[in-house]
Amino acid sequence: MTKIILLRVLLFLVPFVLYWLYWRLLKRRHDSGKPTYPLAILTICGLVLVAGSFLVLRATEGEGTNSTYVPPKYEDGKIVPAQNIPKE
Repeated sequence: MTKIILLRVLLFLVPFVLYWLYWRLLKRRHDSGKPTYPLAILTICGLVLVAGSFLVLRATEGEGTNSTYVPPKYEDGKIVPAQNIPKE
């Protein structure tokens, strides 16, 4: 779970880091004072990347449609964990 959250936070920060790198390279060339930060555009780009990660992870992870999910159950005094049984 931590990996998924960290991935989404990093994806959100990518546009901000890229803009910062762009600004640093531009500053070396021109040294033209304070930059303007397009926070709204960078935030929207970050949110689009996070939403895209939801779609990609949903499409690439999971059991698929060729199995049947059996929920956990209580049997003979023991809890039998959930299972995915392949369809025949």
